[in-house]
Amino acid sequence: MRHVALQDPNRNKIAQWLNVTGQKQGVFQGSLQLSDNPPLGDWKIDVDIGVSTVCKSKNLTLLDGN
Repeated sequence: MRHVALQDPNRNKIAQWLNVTGQKQGVFQGSLQLSDNPPLGDWKIDVDIGVSTVCKSKNLTLLDGN
């Protein structure tokens, strides 16, 4: 892996990890703190593996913590 980027539904780049190396079997683990009210909708994850870029979208929904 070379880099991983996270984009919110408003197309803002929220996080980026560069020069990702040493990951076993292609697994990347990262973390970040979101605001109390992050935008809901489809968040996009881009992974550049050197040969190609893989893009996936995941829908962020709000869960009641009670």
